[in-house]
Amino acid sequence: MKTAVVFFSLTGNTWKVADMLKVGDTDLVRLKRRSSLLSMLGLGLKPKFDPHKYDLIVIGCPVWGGSPAKPFMAALRRMDFAGRQVNIYLTYGQNQDKALKMVADEVKRRNGQPGRTMAFEMSKPLSETEVRKLLSF
Repeated sequence: MKTAVVFFSLTGNTWKVADMLKVGDTDLVRLKRRSSLLSMLGLGLKPKFDPHKYDLIVIGCPVWGGSPAKPFMAALRRMDFAGRQVNIYLTYGQNQDKALKMVADEVKRRNGQPGRTMAFEMSKPLSETEVRKLLSF
């Protein structure tokens, strides 16, 4: 099964989860933060991945102030998931439920089918077994 893990990580927490998902035929696609000028102009880069090449797409980002990270949401709005299942994970300190719903709603608008959703509290140890549940349908 070919899988893409598309994620945004500023401090490395979300990257830790993405790294645990790198098993078998998995591509990691790290979203980079856009410059302030590009943000003001409403421009940004599309993630360099073709959803048609993947059986499963997993997306992840941190929660900032109760919402998904803004650079991640900006990139998400430029994606088309081509009807693929999209599993979602967030890393958080608090207020993850609202953020998960926001990301799942945007995935639907981007022609994706939300699948598993998980949130990992980064003040607790990560369980590789739990993280890898994101790799299933």
